[in-house]
Amino acid sequence: MPLFKTLEVGEISAGGNKSAEWTPDTDVVIHKVMVVEKNNKPLSAVKAYLKFAGNVMTEDFVPASVFGQDPEYCYKPEWTVGKGTKIYAKFTNEGTEAVTIYLVLEFDRK
Repeated sequence: MPLFKTLEVGEISAGGNKSAEWTPDTDVVIHKVMVVEKNNKPLSAVKAYLKFAGNVMTEDFVPASVFGQDPEYCYKPEWTVGKGTKIYAKFTNEGTEAVTIYLVLEFDRK
């Protein structure tokens, strides 16, 4: 049965950036990655950088909206992350107003 992990990136002011990370305590397979804006603001002006266990998933960056926020229509990497290795995400807000971001992962323990 899939589990969910939410990384609360928090509020990012216009021109600012923030990062979040998670180090699983067991091997996991990441099935889905969703980026959600708490107040339903658009994410097209927010740049996202994502790395699983040292493997860069976004060559430089992608607009955060690319990941999607609907479990049916989101990024589905099917990527194994070993116990003790880091999942790292960084978001840069190039928009004109603050955004509040959650990074939501759907995963299974191996």
